[in-house]
Amino acid sequence: SKKGLVLTVSRYSPGKNLWSVIYVASKVPDAHFVIAGTTKTPDSNKVIGQLEALVDKLRVKNVTLERDVPRRRLVELYEEAKVYLHPLYVEHFGIAIAEGAAAGAVPVVYKDGGGWLDVASRIDPMLGYTVVDEAAAIVGSLLRDGGLWLKLSRRSVEVARDFSWDNYKRRLDAAVREAYELKRRSSHS
Repeated sequence: SKKGLVLTVSRYSPGKNLWSVIYVASKVPDAHFVIAGTTKTPDSNKVIGQLEALVDKLRVKNVTLERDVPRRRLVELYEEAKVYLHPLYVEHFGIAIAEGAAAGAVPVVYKDGGGWLDVASRIDPMLGYTVVDEAAAIVGSLLRDGGLWLKLSRRSVEVARDFSWDNYKRRLDAAVREAYELKRRSSHS
């Protein structure tokens, strides 16, 4: 069910550097890029206007901007995407990166912040980039090499499982028990 779709999920806000996705798309013309975002921030319409102007300027025909995507549609996009492309932006964690990985979309992320450290670097170090050209090369490689994509897609799902609610509860329980034991031991010394 996966297509040559490259997905980005983000708020349409100025600091998210969504322009970087348009530049990557201009360098990987065989793929279809979708930016699915919310328009709930005050500058959303301005950002969308700037992105549309950049699409026109670069004559990019492989980008779709989707606004205020319902959850059902977002799930469809995750299911269809082969690659999840995070823009040139440092994210503290990036739930969309983990959601993409959970759906088997291989995450390509800026090589800094939580999305890189917590998700992408644990899948494969090749999935991080620092400039648009690197991102385009990684996306192109994943879309051309079915074997590589399949291997990293499976690994993405494995890594994303680590973020399940059950795993979180198990780790929290273990940390609380350890803290309790340390406190108990120190009070008996």
